[in-house]
Amino acid sequence: MNTAMPQNHGRLLPRLLAVLIVLWSLAQMGGGAMLISLKGSPYYLIAGVLMAAGAVCLWLAHRWTRPIFHALLLGTVIWAFWETGGNGWGMLARVGFFLVVWLLVLWATRVPGPCPRVPWLRSREAPFY
Repeated sequence: MNTAMPQNHGRLLPRLLAVLIVLWSLAQMGGGAMLISLKGSPYYLIAGVLMAAGAVCLWLAHRWTRPIFHALLLGTVIWAFWETGGNGWGMLARVGFFLVVWLLVLWATRVPGPCPRVPWLRSREAPFY
């Protein structure tokens, strides 16, 4: 009886998240295209394209996954500040969703292992990348 786990068992969470992000990015791109047609900001279309690219990288466990989502969050914060003039509630409405996606990606792509500063935080999983 073979009780060994399959090789890619650690990739289930990132792949599920990648599918969700692709669905969100399609909605984002659709809304962004509609906003552009109404002479609005192109940011949502750009963000949707970046999210889709990041989701593909996440599915493939590519090393560009985190940098793409870092750039997406940074760009969103800059754009939100420019749009709102730094108004907290206005920024939260624009940044909140992207912040949650960013945190989920960080969690799904974590590289388990010993933490040098907190030795009791250890994991016995295989690294994602």
